[in-house]
Formats: sequence, structure tokens, C-alpha cells
Amino acid sequence: MKKLLLTTILVAGFTAGVLAQGFFIDLTGNTGVTSTDTSNGLLYLASNGSPLSPATYPWINVEVFAASSSASVMSSPIVTLTGAINGPANEGGGMFYDNSGSEYTIPSVAANANAYLDVEWWTGTATSYATATGLIGNTGIFMNPTGGGGSPPSTPPGLTGMPSVDMVPVPEPAICTLVGMGLASLLIFRRRQ
Repeated sequence: MKKLLLTTILVAGFTAGVLAQGFFIDLTGNTGVTSTDTSNGLLYLASNGSPLSPATYPWINVEVFAASSSASVMSSPIVTLTGAINGPANEGGGMFYDNSGSEYTIPSVAANANAYLDVEWWTGTATSYATATGLIGNTGIFMNPTGGGGSPPSTPPGLTGMPSVDMVPVPEPAICTLVGMGLASLLIFRRRQ
């Protein structure tokens, strides 16, 4: 019975490995050098164009959306990594990587094909990009190769197709409120005249 169970697990694991396809959250192999790179990109501060410092940003948060076509990318995230333990670690020079080394599969994409991804990065303790209050940056939709398939299966790449990302501060809610109040008062005074 134990041999049968072990054999079943090994065959299932091998089959999953052969059919697996996806990507790693890993920028350490990217060769970008500026905040305007269109592939092999890294993370930069928009204020001065320097890479995110490990001393200031030891980890960061990320959400990855992916699909087989650019039109269907924004449905739900393939993966969300947040927090000091689960968030990608800063290798320095704008390079981040997922400590777990997990491969993330994209169900609608064939092995060794191209996938369309949209990656949202943010700093701070927020659990989603939508609620972030620190720095934020979005890649926009880009194409990235996947791995898997073949004999032996090819290893999935990191985010080599990703463009560089300028991380910008989220506007303070108070600033948005003040702007809104200013516009409302402008409209009221304009109406009276």
C-alpha cells in the first residue's frame, strides 16, 4: 500500500513538472540600467531615478496578473506576496526576488509559450495595491516567456520581459480632500456670479 501511494505521488509530481509552465518572481537576472528600460527592468525611485535601496526598502509587496492574451489580463491576481516574511526581498540595485523560490503557473498559457502579465508593486504594510499608502508602481501589460514542457522540462524564467518601474508616492488622502474641496468651492462661487 505504501509503495502504491509513493508511486502515485511521484508520478503525479513528475507529470505536474512536465506540464508545468509559469514564471518566478525574480528580477536578479534582469540587466536593466535605467528607469526607461522596456525589458529586463528593475525598480526605481521616480523622484531621482535611483534603484530602490535595500536599507530603505528591504522588502516590497507585489501582485501579478497574467493570462494568455493582453485583453484578458486583469481578472484576478495569480499571486499576491506581502509583508516582511512573504514579500519579495531587495537584492540591491532595484532587484527583488521571491524568497520562497515558488513557481507560479498561468492556467490558460501553454508550456514554453508567452504570457501577458501586469505586475503591481508597492511599499508599506497594505495588503493590496489598491490600499497602498507608500510608494506604488505598475508595469503595465508586458509579454514574458514561460517554461515547462519538453523533455526535460525547461525551467521557467524570472520576469525578464518586465519593463523598469518608477515607484511614485501615493497622494495623501488629505491632499485629495483639499483639492476636492477647492474645486467644489470654485464651482459654488462661479455659480453665484
